[in-house]
Order: sequence, then structure tokens, then C-alpha cells
Amino acid sequence: MKVIIDINGEGTAKGAGEYFIGDTLTLQAIPEESVEFGYWLIADNETLKPEDRLKVSDNPYTIQVTPQITAKGNMKVEAYFYMSMREYLKAQIDYELKNTSYISVAQKWGFRLSDDSRETSEMKKDLAYADLLLIVCTAPSTIQGKTKKAGNWSITDTSKTISINDKKRLEQRAKDLYAKWGLNLDVGTDVEITRLRW
Repeated sequence: MKVIIDINGEGTAKGAGEYFIGDTLTLQAIPEESVEFGYWLIADNETLKPEDRLKVSDNPYTIQVTPQITAKGNMKVEAYFYMSMREYLKAQIDYELKNTSYISVAQKWGFRLSDDSRETSEMKKDLAYADLLLIVCTAPSTIQGKTKKAGNWSITDTSKTISINDKKRLEQRAKDLYAKWGLNLDVGTDVEITRLRW
């Protein structure tokens, strides 16, 4: 029996090849940085429709090759990788924010930070991004770099300074995203955003 692996998303997978009765088949997914493994879609042969495939979230996934498995022909496997909403939003924002900022916008717009960003609506992604931009606008103008230590060495990220013009530009981008979805954002009077702490 031949095992064929297709990749959906950003990552690689091990386990493709030729297998015989009695062999142990181990599928292992290796996601790229900032990406998570979702699941395997396994078909007994190459002709099964996607809705007929077995969905398995174990990683690695191991099975014994039996006569029943080899009798069904080649095995087609799809490794599904995705970017969580947390990683999606972090990639959008070029500023270090506290975890509570991400949690607040996720609660406000009704998604989980672990949700697949491809399955989250464009509206929710845009408005969550807009709220994070507003949090950056209310942050101190100078953000100290974080110090990382390991053994006898340490490294400090460079500090970032956000100019008034940058803050105005970010605020305008947030207003534009709200307007895109027919919502009005009046930063001066909108109290709801103040509960989103930086």
C-alpha cells in the first residue's frame, strides 16, 4: 500500500511511502512557525470525496497496517495546518501587546483566539484588528524593549517610539476599518474601547 500525503496550509508531514501488512504507519505533522496543526483527513483510496474521509487530530498518528487496510488500495492523507486568530492578529500588529488585549477583542467580536483565521469572518478580523490599533494609540509613546535571558547572556529588544503622526495614522486606519463595515467609530466618545487595556 502506498501512502500519499498532501499539505493544506504551511507545514510539512512525515509518513509518506510504501507500507506492507504488519508495518507501523506513523503520520507526523510539523507546522511552520506561527502555524498550528489542525487535523489529518484520511481516505482509504484516492477517489473518496472529502466528506467521506476520516478526520483525526492526533499528532503523531500511528496505526498498524492490516490486510483490511491494504485491501482498500492506496491511502491518501491530507495534513491541515492553520494560523490561529491569536497569531493572525499578532502578525497584523507590529507592536507588543499584553495578552489581555487579544482576549478583550476576541470576547468583544465573538471568536476564540485558537480559532482558525481562515474560518473567521473578514468582518471580525478587521474589527478586532481595528480595536488593537486603537489600543496601540492609547499606549505610552515609548514602549521599552523586552529583555530575554538565557544562561550567562541577555538581549534587550530595541525600544519603540510611536509618534503623534503614527498614532493619528493608526487611529484613522481603525476608523476606516469600522466604516468599511458600516460602523461609526468616534474615538473621543466611544467608552467601550476604554475597557480594552493595553
